[in-house]
Amino acid sequence: MTTPSLATVLVTGSSGFIGSHIAAHLQGEGWHVVGLCRNRGDFGQIRQHRLELPNPGLAVLIADLRPQIIVHCAGPASVPASVASPADDFEGTVPVMFQLLDNVRRYSPQSGVLYISSAAVYGNARSLPIAETDEIRPISPYGFHRSLCEQLLQQFRTLHSIRSASLRVFSAYGAGLRRQVIWDLCMRSLNEERLHLHGTGLESRDFVHASDIAQAIGLLAATPVWEAIYNLGAGEETAIADLANAITSLLPAPIPVTFEGSSAAGMPDRVCADMSRLRRLGFVPRRRLLDELPGLLELARRTLEAPV
Repeated sequence: MTTPSLATVLVTGSSGFIGSHIAAHLQGEGWHVVGLCRNRGDFGQIRQHRLELPNPGLAVLIADLRPQIIVHCAGPASVPASVASPADDFEGTVPVMFQLLDNVRRYSPQSGVLYISSAAVYGNARSLPIAETDEIRPISPYGFHRSLCEQLLQQFRTLHSIRSASLRVFSAYGAGLRRQVIWDLCMRSLNEERLHLHGTGLESRDFVHASDIAQAIGLLAATPVWEAIYNLGAGEETAIADLANAITSLLPAPIPVTFEGSSAAGMPDRVCADMSRLRRLGFVPRRRLLDELPGLLELARRTLEAPV
């Protein structure tokens, strides 16, 4: 599998956590990367367009670029925020996906669309590990709206022959993410004398590093035939209690970890990905969570010590 010479890839949400990793990785693999984001920033040689979606200007951009691949990362990325404001989460996902696909249909039907979806579409799984063929039963607006986006992909794939795939990303993490459970635990461990957390501690997640997400996208971008759905995790289940204890054990003086016994609304219990489809393409996660924790904790320390 090789990248076609001067092939163009459009990355929506290119200034976001996952989108920025994907854009940089694809550029390193020889793609001509064009980014689409709400705010301009310093992205080296990556050409950026400032456009908040949905936006009529997207049609002009797609017609002009006619990219070989579109990696769609733009959109809200918080389960709690979707519970607090489901309308905002809906507006940032479903209408955007429809506009993107309809513009591809009209102006660049040869473009392949890779959608960064979420394992939240599964809800509480009946068994682990979770396979792509398992029933989806979202329990949050975040998960439900992403399942609607996946259905739109299916519609345009069936009716208009748009090549597409959804990547159900499990719990992403990495040095550029300043929220979510790992970052929150690192910051609280440095700030508090004890960690008192939601849930029982038995809840689990499958943590996948952003660089591994980018690696998987690069692999699929150079693959001519796609499955409709891919799980994208590390294929390892990590209990939240084990994660918290691993982080606090790195402190000069470890602090106690306790749990209140009630889980937050919309959050699943246990999660772990069956990675068979991506592994058949040669995907192997390169980053191990336990190896990354010391660096993330040190980054949190530097963030706290930085002048305001």
